[in-house]
Amino acid sequence: MKISSLLLLIISIFSCKGYANSSNESVVHLGALDAADLIDKNENNKSFIILDIRTPGEYQSGHIEGAVNINFSSSQFAENLEVLDKDKSYLIYCRSGNRSYSSLSVFKRLEFKEVFHLKHGIIDWTRNGLPLVE
Repeated sequence: MKISSLLLLIISIFSCKGYANSSNESVVHLGALDAADLIDKNENNKSFIILDIRTPGEYQSGHIEGAVNINFSSSQFAENLEVLDKDKSYLIYCRSGNRSYSSLSVFKRLEFKEVFHLKHGIIDWTRNGLPLVE
C-alpha cells in the first residue's frame, strides 16, 4: 500500500470516529476529568448548560449537579432541543457516551454554536470518583 493511500485511510478512519473536527464543527469531545474542569470553570456562567440526555429514571438515580434532563429516547427530543438558545454552550452526556454521540447530529442540524461531549458518559464520570446528586 502506498504511503499516500495509507495516510488517506488513517485520516478517514479518524474522521468517521469523530476525532477530527472540521472547521465548522462545534463539538469538543472530553473525558470526565476535563469535563469536571470545564464545569468548575463555568460555575457562575449562565450561558453554560449541562444536559443529561438519559431517561428520567436514569437521571433521578443520580446526575451531574445542575444538569437538565432532556430524554434522548423521547419522540420530542429534537423539538425539546430546538427551543434552547443555540448561542449558549452545552455539555451533554448519557450513560456510556453512545446516545450522546448519536445526538450530535441533531445538535449540528439545529446549528448549536458550542457543544461539549462527555465521550464516555456517566460511567467514566463515576469511574473517576466524581460526584453525582439525586
